[in-house]
Amino acid sequence: METFRPPVAINFSCSNLADTWNRWTQKLKNYLIASEKDKKPDGVKIAILLNLLGDEGTDIFNTFKSENRKSIEKFDDVLEMFTNYCIPRRNVVFERFKFFSCSQQEGQQVDNYLTELKTLASTCDFGDQEEGLIRDRVVLGIRDMSLQERLLRESDLTLKKAAEFLRASEASKHQIESVKSASKVHEIQKNRDKNSKGTASYTKNSASDTVFNCQKCGKEHKKLKCPAYGKICSKCKRKNHFAAVCKTVKKNYRSVNNLENDNSSNSGMNLFIDSVTEQVNNDMLIVNSLDSMWLKKIDVENNMIEFKLDTGAEINVLPLSVHKMLDLKEGFWQVPLDKDSAELCTFNSPFGRYKFNRLPFGICSAPEVFQKKNQKLFGDIKGVEIYFDDLIIAGKNKEEHDKILVEVLERAKENNIKFNPNKFQFRIEEVKYMGLLVSKDGIKADPSHVKAINEIEKSTSKNDIKRLLGMVNFLSKFIPNVSAVTSPLRVLLKKDIEFQWNHEQETSFEEIKRLISSTPVLKVFNDSLPITIQCDSSKDGLGAYLLQEGHPVSFASRSLTDCEKNYAQIEKELLAIVFSFEKYHNLVLLIESDHQPLTSIVQKPIGSQMYLADTLSRAGMKETGGDDPEMLNVVHSVSKLLPMSESRFKQFQKAT
Repeated sequence: METFRPPVAINFSCSNLADTWNRWTQKLKNYLIASEKDKKPDGVKIAILLNLLGDEGTDIFNTFKSENRKSIEKFDDVLEMFTNYCIPRRNVVFERFKFFSCSQQEGQQVDNYLTELKTLASTCDFGDQEEGLIRDRVVLGIRDMSLQERLLRESDLTLKKAAEFLRASEASKHQIESVKSASKVHEIQKNRDKNSKGTASYTKNSASDTVFNCQKCGKEHKKLKCPAYGKICSKCKRKNHFAAVCKTVKKNYRSVNNLENDNSSNSGMNLFIDSVTEQVNNDMLIVNSLDSMWLKKIDVENNMIEFKLDTGAEINVLPLSVHKMLDLKEGFWQVPLDKDSAELCTFNSPFGRYKFNRLPFGICSAPEVFQKKNQKLFGDIKGVEIYFDDLIIAGKNKEEHDKILVEVLERAKENNIKFNPNKFQFRIEEVKYMGLLVSKDGIKADPSHVKAINEIEKSTSKNDIKRLLGMVNFLSKFIPNVSAVTSPLRVLLKKDIEFQWNHEQETSFEEIKRLISSTPVLKVFNDSLPITIQCDSSKDGLGAYLLQEGHPVSFASRSLTDCEKNYAQIEKELLAIVFSFEKYHNLVLLIESDHQPLTSIVQKPIGSQMYLADTLSRAGMKETGGDDPEMLNVVHSVSKLLPMSESRFKQFQKAT
């Protein structure tokens, strides 16, 4: 007959007797069933129980026997007596406190955490809600916050789903850690110092970490076996490292995961960007750049000050009568790439890897590089202006125009630059350039833009308002007081304002169309003519007009802030003058204003012409005037007769 191992005698003096007794009784019942002794009479089973409990259990049973003789004949009654002895009356509140305070410990597996929660829940009398409460505690008690967030997204989460999800997540983490530990990573450090010879140091990480790349000697060896220990560096005279790895001179390093460098380590090529360097006396470095042509040193009271020249002197091609437009064929592709840049522009395709030998479209810096190349090639030719692939040529007459054109074509031939013949505009009096029409009379808006705004329909949303204002802002230089006109439309863009198209918006919309339809021709600025600025203010905005000989040169405007709208009208008028000064700060100008009180204030006589007042202000008496007796009586009456509290009186006293 097969024998089964009975449970070991229980220790009744253990700290957690209740849990120990529950587990022991479970083992006892399994033993009785397995050995088929559960069918024995109660007397036999009581004897087996006492035999397994030992002397301490027998002594406790004798106390039961002396207290109640009728209950010692049945096995279940004896077992219940021991249960009552080992498990005192439970405090349900405290048991639930332990349950709701249970959280997953660091390193604790999901299954162990679930078992612990179920064990605690068995003594909490949750009833039908036990499974739901265990699920809630699992979600709120796990350590991984990302897993907690994903579980909270589930609307129909059950305890079974939560347990399966957590087990799968735990298994995947173990698998990822195994993959990471099996892989080897080689770190390459590339020295970017200009004097380096292209060498790179490789760090090998072995599984046992017994050999490593030492930074003191530059070699690989085991720990505590460095040959540089105790040696003196011949470069910095310090200990414990060699001169080959001395860090006295700061170097720049960059860590990358992979590097393929087919350049020769002995290459002495030094690259530079848009500068020519010249060594002088080994201590001074002279840099000649494009910015030098814009600067000029002028003697001001025996001090040489560097001034920037007129920024429009070299690029202004107006007002001229004959124009020509040229367009570079295929744009960026006319710029060749060097070997290194071409390799950086390698792309993959189903037919293999290819690289661009010409500057490709889509590179972030391509437009700036292209503009800079064209500026270097054609920027020094008078009468030529470049905007990316468009060249505008302007001359006072046909002869000057043709002379400039020949010079441009010769320069293009020397540098193998090709133009698009389909976009040639030859000897035209008016040219469309950057969305504007340029002629000898000045600058005016493109009729296609005016037509687009005139045909636009009434706005039905805030996005439509933004689209309309964007088009209007492009033509704002031709529209006087555009900020004041568009103010009712801009109100609708505020977050706390509901979109409602009312009479004010309709009036503003129609006024914009009218002003754009009648946009004036802006005269080209002439620095030899006097400048006049007319400025004005309204309840919503400020406006300024730059005039020369009565013809408009430029319009400027801006809206008022909520604070500025509360200004008095005279303050708004002065604010318009300040705005004009800020807008045209680099010009010497004359301000015209229609506000007479402000004119009287601003145009007061200077102090040297106010003889008496100027003399008295500079040679005043040293005596100070006393208080007016009548005013003292008034103050006394107010302080005594006005009904106010003591604290309020102190406030007035402190303020006055």
